[in-house]
Amino acid sequence: MELKNNDKVNQNFSNVFYIMNQYWVDNQDPRTKHLPLVDHTPLPIILIMLTYYLMVTKFIPNFMKNRDPYKLRLPMLLYNIFMVVSNAYFFYEALIRFDYGRVLLNFEYPTDKTSTPTIRHDISLGKSLVFITSKN
Repeated sequence: MELKNNDKVNQNFSNVFYIMNQYWVDNQDPRTKHLPLVDHTPLPIILIMLTYYLMVTKFIPNFMKNRDPYKLRLPMLLYNIFMVVSNAYFFYEALIRFDYGRVLLNFEYPTDKTSTPTIRHDISLGKSLVFITSKN
């Protein structure tokens, strides 16, 4: 009976290892292999999210407990101006890339092996867009 429990533990460990590592290696897009945080495992992203959660819920509230609030009027104004300009740029890029919406009716998706200059530009634009929209 104890042997069955060990087999279940080994099977569960094997499943967790596959999900946390081998799945990402097997299904990785070769065009984005060189990008940071897209390597072989979701562990760095999970650690970043956990660190963010702890900072927001534990460390920063304790740090600011007996302090006056910061004056952030100018930094917020500059940040909002930057966001408006960057979002206008990405809107313009999307209009050009999708030919003002006409390409959205074309359902031919590129394969994982496609690596034309247009696809590389789209991947580069996607990196920047993810970064900018994550700041909203």
